Amino acid sequence: MTLRIISILTLLALLLAPAGLMVNAQDAELQLEAGTTAAALEANIGAPASGYEAEVGQSITFTGSGRGGLPPYALTWKFGDGSEAFGTSYSKTYTTAGTYTVELTVTDFNGVQETDNISVTIKAEEVSSALAVRITAPTSQRFIINNAITFTAVATGGLAPYAFTWDFGDSSEAFGTSYSKTYSVLGEKTVTVTATDFNGTKVSITKMVNIVAEDDGNPSDPLMISNIRITDITQNSAIVRWTTNRNATSRVIYDTVSHSSIATSSAPNFGYANSTGTSDVDTKVIEHTVNVTGLAASTSYFFRVISQE
Repeated sequence: MTLRIISILTLLALLLAPAGLMVNAQDAELQLEAGTTAAALEANIGAPASGYEAEVGQSITFTGSGRGGLPPYALTWKFGDGSEAFGTSYSKTYTTAGTYTVELTVTDFNGVQETDNISVTIKAEEVSSALAVRITAPTSQRFIINNAITFTAVATGGLAPYAFTWDFGDSSEAFGTSYSKTYSVLGEKTVTVTATDFNGTKVSITKMVNIVAEDDGNPSDPLMISNIRITDITQNSAIVRWTTNRNATSRVIYDTVSHSSIATSSAPNFGYANSTGTSDVDTKVIEHTVNVTGLAASTSYFFRVISQE
């Protein structure tokens, strides 16, 4: 059925219009359609998605809504652990691990109710591993007197951040993850590093180092290269780093083709097309850093590191 209402203003306009002036009454008509049936009431949990996982003690924000029926709506939450809440949004924290069914009930102005539900899984809070510390450099135990030795330590577990304290066995101390130390007295030294985490927990580890005269050869302890890595890569440069067990020089040879062996090649480049200059000659080091520049972008390079005592 259509209800048609003609505006009073239109009728007035018709009555008051001057002669020869036509006013179209249809333009001012308001047509009202017969009433339609309201959409069925729906309840919807918008967040989180069903199957959501969290840890014990972690806050979870639940949001929900209703549509259809006759607004306004009342929203009631049941979280599966005996607790309830009201409103479109609520932040909930579970204290026990398990899988819970969360139910949202939407009630409209006519008292009609609809529900939606999801499941959430609460996992036991991960317990951090025990605090541990290790000395990553140097890797050798024999060093020449008056040569710098770089000591480095790392910590794991416990609660970061960590603080490091070094005791070098000669009444000297230092702080930090890395420290360059020079011994001026021969003999064995016990180096101790202590890591302290944010909770104040402490753990220590020791390493023996033997400080020898420069002419004190030891064939059983040859010069060794380890911990080769590449950092700070750009379009035309890269930094090559490595560690030796004793103080030595630093050089990098490199090429755009791979050399599987240098057994039949001769010094100084052992068949490689390019070489950096030899650095750390006057003051040899254990921790080596060589900046390789002039590289071509989008090109693969193969390299070897060279150290000499």
